[in-house]
This record gives sequence, structure tokens and C-alpha cells, in this order.
Amino acid sequence: VIMKYYDVHIELPREGYSICVSAQKELTDDEIINLIPKNKFEEVEDRQLIDSIEEITEKQAFEWYSKSRIIKLN
Repeated sequence: VIMKYYDVHIELPREGYSICVSAQKELTDDEIINLIPKNKFEEVEDRQLIDSIEEITEKQAFEWYSKSRIIKLN
């Protein structure tokens, strides 16, 4: 199974943050946004502040995020 990895950036007034998600198939931005569990955001409202979603390589995902921080989407 080829995994797809996405870097999801949340833009905040002072400083934003990113989360990494993985899926077993290619997803649209809307699918990714809707599949991320609410508790994975620092604040529930942050879902509305996503400003970019970029597909990244598996290597980048594991270099930028520890394995335990990669959120698996179904």
C-alpha cells in the first residue's frame, strides 16, 4: 500500500503550526480537512484557519514529524 502524506498548515495571528496526516489514497483538501479529528487541532476552531495543504514525501513526513505525530486518516 502506497501511503500519501500531507502537511496541513494552520495560520494563526501570531504564529501558525502544522500537522501531518497520512492516508492510503489521494485525498482532496476538503476530504483531508473533514477527516482530521477535532482533538488533533490545538483549538477546535483552528479547522477554519487551515491556509495550505501540501502533499509531502514519506521521507519528509518522518523527518519533520515523529512517527507518533503523524495522524492516520481512514
